[in-house]
Amino acid sequence: ILYYYDSSGNWSFADSNSTSTSTGMLGIGISANYTTPGSPTTNGILVRGFARLYYGGWTTGDKLYIAADTSGGITNVAPTTSTYVVRIVGYVVDGATNLIYFCPDNTWVQLV
Repeated sequence: ILYYYDSSGNWSFADSNSTSTSTGMLGIGISANYTTPGSPTTNGILVRGFARLYYGGWTTGDKLYIAADTSGGITNVAPTTSTYVVRIVGYVVDGATNLIYFCPDNTWVQLV
């Protein structure tokens, strides 16, 4: 699950439908169990590095973005809806195993 660090000092679900939920510090919830997402308060947050996600279906080399209309989601399809934020959060290293390099870009674009 993809999180952003909110103004209250908590980790909340990231979403590209708002600048407040997609332009700040991002992290992936860490989990010891490959098939379930981790809780940021229980297991911690990965803010940069390699991660194997429990979902994917991507191709090696794909760029990854904050998902549109899926809170906490990551996708290989850039948002296209007006006012949504496009921000690269990483790259697929191995599509067969859903291994990604999570390295959120500090730049972003809000669509008009």
